[in-house]
Amino acid sequence: MSQIGLAIQTYFSPEVKQTKGTTFVQLARGEDKYGHFETAPRPQEDMNLDDIAMRDHMNKLWSDILYHGTDKRRDY
Repeated sequence: MSQIGLAIQTYFSPEVKQTKGTTFVQLARGEDKYGHFETAPRPQEDMNLDDIAMRDHMNKLWSDILYHGTDKRRDY
């Protein structure tokens, strides 16, 4: 049996700057001319502990932005 994972992420135009916190990107090509993002390192291997920790850190930052100003957070 084979399994395939798919993650759909929000796309921000390079000109847009997030004002509620830090966001990370992995550039598919080109360069970040505006410097609005932190560049995330590419994963080194499947289930690498450092890569998992980085993913969890980035997800926490996104969650902080999403739930900014709220009293409750959703459990995932």
